Amino acid sequence: MKKLFVSVFSLVLTMLLVVGCGASKNTHKVTFYDSDGKTVIKTIDVEEGKKAEFFVPEKDGHSFVNWFGTPSLEHKFDINKEITEDTSVFAGFVQYTEDTREFAIVGSGKSPVLISSNWGKEIKDEHKMTKEEDAEANIYTLTLDLVEGDEFQFAINTQWNNQRGFGYLETIEADGKEYFENSGSLGDTSSKRSNIKVAVSGNYTFTLTTYPSADVYEEDNANYTEENKEAFNTNPFDTITWKYNGEGSGEAAAETTYYIKGAEITGWADKYTEKTAFVNEGGKHTLVIPLKKGDEFMFTSLVTVGDSSSAGTEYIRHSNIKAEDSKSLGFVEGTDSKNLIAKENGTYTFTYDPETTVLTVDCDTSKFIEEHDYYLKGSFGGTNWETELKEEYQLKETEKGSGIYVLDSVTLEAGDELGVQSMILNAAKDGLAVDKARVSFMDYSYLAAVGEGNSNGDFEGKNGDSGNIVASKGGSYKVTFNAYTSEIIFEGK
Repeated sequence: MKKLFVSVFSLVLTMLLVVGCGASKNTHKVTFYDSDGKTVIKTIDVEEGKKAEFFVPEKDGHSFVNWFGTPSLEHKFDINKEITEDTSVFAGFVQYTEDTREFAIVGSGKSPVLISSNWGKEIKDEHKMTKEEDAEANIYTLTLDLVEGDEFQFAINTQWNNQRGFGYLETIEADGKEYFENSGSLGDTSSKRSNIKVAVSGNYTFTLTTYPSADVYEEDNANYTEENKEAFNTNPFDTITWKYNGEGSGEAAAETTYYIKGAEITGWADKYTEKTAFVNEGGKHTLVIPLKKGDEFMFTSLVTVGDSSSAGTEYIRHSNIKAEDSKSLGFVEGTDSKNLIAKENGTYTFTYDPETTVLTVDCDTSKFIEEHDYYLKGSFGGTNWETELKEEYQLKETEKGSGIYVLDSVTLEAGDELGVQSMILNAAKDGLAVDKARVSFMDYSYLAAVGEGNSNGDFEGKNGDSGNIVASKGGSYKVTFNAYTSEIIFEGK
């Protein structure tokens, strides 16, 4: 009986071994294609859950850059990925062409170099990358201090052409720590043109490697034209690598001012005026301003160090109001993009604490746009700045309550200086105004943006973007002042 049991057990074990040895393992096919997406370079079988064995292919007259997961070569393939299905990978080949472009960092924040950049409006030596003298590669480097919250990209000019942003970073991590974030960008854009946001302050060395022969253009973008094509220049092979060199010198001694920016109140333009600016008193920032019901808006920042100012990276939105602050939320509502919308006509008071990033809102619906008298004031037509209270220089409201004031015709000569003076009753006697007090003088910073419907291009600021309005040529003009937006518009006659 014992012998019979042993024989049966041996037979079963033998059968299991035979079946096991004859069973085929589950494998997947990995196909390596040329960059044309059609030509097969090599095919291998890889066991389920194993990694494929990658190699460096060769192609006459070309350099191999990397393996990609799609024929468009938009996304690099993770060579450490475990294979669980049939997989195609595509070789990225490129021919060497010398890059004659000059790249610079463009952005803003609280680090000295980016403050002076002011979102790329200025490109000086301190912003420019250094190109290495290498006959076989286009390698640019730049070492600088950056501060947490700074945002930047690399581009070739102040128009941000050929920009190289977040999507070109090889990695955002080092030693298990994330040093950068994707800050996105305005409009419909890919991650390649998104801003790089600094998550860790310190000194960095950036290396940009370019392959200009492989540059392509996003021609399917709705804003693409042949004239602005360089704004949509992109490349599947260009890369940005970086090294963290340790702590930098820190942020500059900067002053941050906050401003309102909205659909009607500023036409979504950055308007740095007394009317739109928060007032800082002991770290408490406050803005009192009339807003129309339904006007959509947000708050931006301006960072100033010495004589240099730059649009900041800090924004204040509906999300800065605490969810339990029912009083504030009773005056404004939020949009999908977290902007704010005024619920009623009124004079709004906004208070912001940069330390807690909390915004509070109050509103006096009994007050809206204050009634002022407006006069064109300056040195024109022999007036010598003496136009206040003279009816011929007063801008008249087109309709009661419209807030639109017009002076139908004024003759100016090249070099004339002027602005709009607002005034209120200072005192009254027997019901008659005996004096008026000046409120504010609106200078060049109050001019509406130059457009087809105005002649504001005929004027400049005495001190660049500020100071008295200066006529650059003579002519006859209709002058309009919008009391809600505080914008001055000249129309040639």
